[in-house]
Amino acid sequence: MADFNVGRLYETLVRDLLEQRFVEVEFSERVRIDTGIGGFRFQVDLVGRRSDGTLIVVEIKAYRSLEVPTSWLLRAIETLKRIDMSAIDETAILIRRLLVISARASQEQKRRLLESNIDVIDFDGLYELAGTDVELLSRLDASIGSLVEASSGDARPSAEIIDVNGRQKSVRVRSVQPSKTPGADLCVALRAVPVGKKGAGAFETAVQTCLEHLFSDQLTAWTKQRVLDNGLRVDFAAKITGNHEFWLDLVRDFGARYVVFECKNYRKAIDQGQVYSTEKYLFLPAKRSVGIFISPNGADKGALAAMKGAVRETGKLMVSLTINDVCDMLHKKDAGDEIYETLSGKIDEMLLTISR
Repeated sequence: MADFNVGRLYETLVRDLLEQRFVEVEFSERVRIDTGIGGFRFQVDLVGRRSDGTLIVVEIKAYRSLEVPTSWLLRAIETLKRIDMSAIDETAILIRRLLVISARASQEQKRRLLESNIDVIDFDGLYELAGTDVELLSRLDASIGSLVEASSGDARPSAEIIDVNGRQKSVRVRSVQPSKTPGADLCVALRAVPVGKKGAGAFETAVQTCLEHLFSDQLTAWTKQRVLDNGLRVDFAAKITGNHEFWLDLVRDFGARYVVFECKNYRKAIDQGQVYSTEKYLFLPAKRSVGIFISPNGADKGALAAMKGAVRETGKLMVSLTINDVCDMLHKKDAGDEIYETLSGKIDEMLLTISR
């Protein structure tokens, strides 16, 4: 049932993405048609009708890998080719066949699809459709994350295919080529970690991998699970060595040489208790004056108030980032955009609203 739900949620997301792209098209889901072959009836995932008489017939495939064998795509092509537009709408004058896949199609695979007069939207194409829409990007990250298991490397020796009706088939696949969108892939892996205590270790690892990618030219000497003299354990920390204005401001304004990161894989927002605990890890004489929380749901009002109190009373700076914040920064790095707007904005908001 879980796989059925994953497939259906992915199908719904694809429909929403296509409706944003083809604003003049109205899509219908799961249209059954008669193929004319021995009474066999075929279910089309999506059918779009345009005012000029064009039909857009969409076949949706969800995979548990970012790379799939060409033979799978060729079978999907044959399925689309069997569709007769007159069986759907006798008034249609043109048909456009579209294959939407959650995997990343290679250049050779795209060439084969184009030769078959089939349009394809793959992993990268889905993110292009989502554009800068935060809600669609978040849903896409979550959907792909549910399909593709988090992996520490590029190779995936085995995979599963799921169609929108929940059917599965295990297969062997080749290793995945280096990604052109590493930030998006890291976001997928981060969102795939289950929320809660059982996923705490995996969450820390995924967060550190994301942050090392984001700040690779600014932070070094990453250390994990460091135990302080007082027995407290820091999730991980890093040394500021870059010259980006954001980090230089922290060095100048807060005397920071190191940044402490705390991962809270909680179902609820972090509260003031977690802030007070993390404040103990920060020590100004040791140049350890900045702490950054990363959690699924951010900080509640009490936690935010406690963070302001720490700045006001001790000069220690703590900031809360959500998974959405991290993913937004990852997508921006893929696009070559400035990644520090979120962090800078949160700090500015805190400093500008602190009272005496």
